[in-house]
Amino acid sequence: MIPGKFEREYQHQLGNNPNRLTIAEVNPRFTNLSDALLAVVRIQGKGQTISEMRAVLESGILTVDRYPIPNNISIEKARDLVYELDQKLKPKGSRIVLRMPTKPNAGFIFVGDVQNVKHELDKLLRN
Repeated sequence: MIPGKFEREYQHQLGNNPNRLTIAEVNPRFTNLSDALLAVVRIQGKGQTISEMRAVLESGILTVDRYPIPNNISIEKARDLVYELDQKLKPKGSRIVLRMPTKPNAGFIFVGDVQNVKHELDKLLRN
């Protein structure tokens, strides 16, 4: 969307860059990837723009919908472990998001060095 006068004024009031191009409409049939990209840019506190989503794509992103959670770990405990792992990974530029907190299989978004994030999650849940 190329912002007009009123949109620029509105974005300025929100504290955003009033001249930034933004996505005004998205295909109503979201894919796992587009939904994950939008979630990640929101989590990172960035705008839902093509350039921000491209940056996430270029940094690495993987969605997994059926990741098995061991029987001895409750989904609440898994959520807490994932939060701790995310805080550990964040300074290194990687993230993990518990997207679907269900058992026996949960959904995750791995961001950044996705192989390392997956390895760290495997280690965490298997120990």
